[in-house]
Amino acid sequence: MFIHLDWNPTPSNRILTNEHDLKFILPNVSFGFNDYEISVKQCLIDWEQPVTSLYGIICSTIIDKSVINPTQQLLAFSQHKKSNFLLHTPVNREAYLIQRQDLQTAEFSLTLSEKHKIKRVKLILEIINVDRN
Repeated sequence: MFIHLDWNPTPSNRILTNEHDLKFILPNVSFGFNDYEISVKQCLIDWEQPVTSLYGIICSTIIDKSVINPTQQLLAFSQHKKSNFLLHTPVNREAYLIQRQDLQTAEFSLTLSEKHKIKRVKLILEIINVDRN
């Protein structure tokens, strides 16, 4: 299953910061007590100004906080060439076990190495059922 999430901040939310709560409108997807994994298939970020030499992470409470992943990092990315947008498609996608019973209770955040104004963030998530039997 693929889920498309889109965040378009209002002009007042485009403050110059390096940490953003991504207030996605989350669909009502229930996972119940089954084992599902989540990974990011693609990430698109539109910047207000051209950006160069930047790295960032997207974190979410949908995955468990652990010693191995204390920030609940879902994706790490970098941008090395000057551009108004970042399009990141992980080559080796990391899949994480979902720790919530539904998607609507999850929170997402974006942390950047530098302060930049963002016009839009779009994530394409892949959710797969893991048969543990």
